[in-house]
Amino acid sequence: MNRSWMKASHISDKYENGVEQFLQFTERNAPCLCGKFFCPYVKCGNGRHQSINDIRSHLMCHGIIPNYTKWIWHGELSDKPSVSHTESVDVDMRYHIEDMIRDLGQDEFQQAHAPLYVKIENDSKKPLYYGCTAFTRLPVVLALVYLKAKFG
Repeated sequence: MNRSWMKASHISDKYENGVEQFLQFTERNAPCLCGKFFCPYVKCGNGRHQSINDIRSHLMCHGIIPNYTKWIWHGELSDKPSVSHTESVDVDMRYHIEDMIRDLGQDEFQQAHAPLYVKIENDSKKPLYYGCTAFTRLPVVLALVYLKAKFG
């Protein structure tokens, strides 16, 4: 979808049409919470749920977050390939964990943090929830820690 409208003047037809296309995309693809969606208005910062009409009003009057070009909060999938097997997640994460530990010095890390090392290893293999085959606990927890660190 063309995102050039995001930099257009807020009073232009191009911007208005872009907002309407964005809202239609959101209604089709984004998870809905009681008729409300994340609002990409600069002050809401995708942190508040608003109705479609409120989002429209915010975007038309004040604009969209300028660098919000990947609409992950509105149903756009990331470019990363999806994982269909737990085994591939485990193998992939194990290599990343080993790289991180190697950077720290594996022997010293294991001696000082043996219980932690075992927990990290187990979490890299444990499904996120019963029946989940796409994600394990460790990458999800790491992603949440990253978001917390980034946004406080």
